[in-house]
Amino acid sequence: MPNLALKRHHKKSLTTMLAATTAFALVFTLADPTMAAEDASLRTVSEAASAYDANDPKSIAALAEAASPINALTLSGTDNSSVSLTESGAFVSVDEKGVASLSGVGSPEISIGVASPNNDSTLTEGVSVQRNAAPGTNIVTRATANGAQLIAVLEDSQASSSLDFDLDLPADAELVENPDGSVAIVADVEIVTPVDESFDATSAQIESILGDTDDPEEITQEQWDQIEALPEAETQTTIARQQIALIETPWAVDAEGEHLKTRFVLNGNGLTQIIETNEQTAFPVTADPSLAWWLWTGATCAANLATILFGAAKLVQAITKMNALVKKSAKLSAAVKKLGGAKKFLTAIYKAAKGFVEGKIGKYLTRTQMLALSSIGSGGLALVGDALGIGSCISLIKAKL
Repeated sequence: MPNLALKRHHKKSLTTMLAATTAFALVFTLADPTMAAEDASLRTVSEAASAYDANDPKSIAALAEAASPINALTLSGTDNSSVSLTESGAFVSVDEKGVASLSGVGSPEISIGVASPNNDSTLTEGVSVQRNAAPGTNIVTRATANGAQLIAVLEDSQASSSLDFDLDLPADAELVENPDGSVAIVADVEIVTPVDESFDATSAQIESILGDTDDPEEITQEQWDQIEALPEAETQTTIARQQIALIETPWAVDAEGEHLKTRFVLNGNGLTQIIETNEQTAFPVTADPSLAWWLWTGATCAANLATILFGAAKLVQAITKMNALVKKSAKLSAAVKKLGGAKKFLTAIYKAAKGFVEGKIGKYLTRTQMLALSSIGSGGLALVGDALGIGSCISLIKAKL
């Protein structure tokens, strides 16, 4: 069985800015194979496999949809260039070669694709279908809520059972194999955070200027001028070797929905997925590497909130908006009150994002803060996200708290 050629590209070092600049990193997420049986029944996979037509992009996409436990977002555009926006505000684009690229403001672009001389990609049913990426192998590239997913469809026993992927990563990144079969991508990350003492000083100055005023309509022009004249908080920079992405344990299923053994093999800087098939294997076989955000949501949230928390005028505006929002949601009102007010509520979300970037969402939160954020509910969270423009924070809380 033929192999696909593999290349690894490097890009500039990754910088995670937790101050006024957004940051970018991601994770290749390979869903647990048991999830496929939960979201797509064996009967559905079998039916899609029975109707499979290797010459019909819609049929190829339908099989990928049936086998995958991950819901797809719609790609829009043309066969040569299509794009989708993730829930965290990042972009997924797919080119004519089926290469998926993830990008965001102030972030390096990171890409994954199957090395192939064939540029025959078709946009159908909101996904990109690359036919004959290798002999007997089609690739379906889909946007997801957290990134992108590449699903390989092996038509028969003549298809390659060894799939190699191009990775376009920061220059200092390296692949590290984990005991469970997943692969971590680690790199040096520059973290810029405001100095706590500086934030406390700014907060004290704001409180001194506003006094008992909590209604934006009551803030005078003189008070706004004083607030806008306050300096931004001082920052500090640290560099740490961190996991910026994770390629989770891979899965593969045959035409009858049976799970096949599959694993990753590291070849220096390269990544290969091996799928074990034999004479009993029912074809077509589907296998999936999925690319999803890791640090992006937390870093973007922290960066967005930092511009609010550590810029005096924006902080006051955010607090006044929060005071208006609590009147619309009882759960939000209770959470804000439990945390000690609007400013402390926003600070708690910032601390959650900062902890997430460093590997543990609760690292800087007390149990009370964790419980308060968890109790808000989707309705209250949506109000906050829409009003303050911090949708990435809302995605983070929904997913991790």
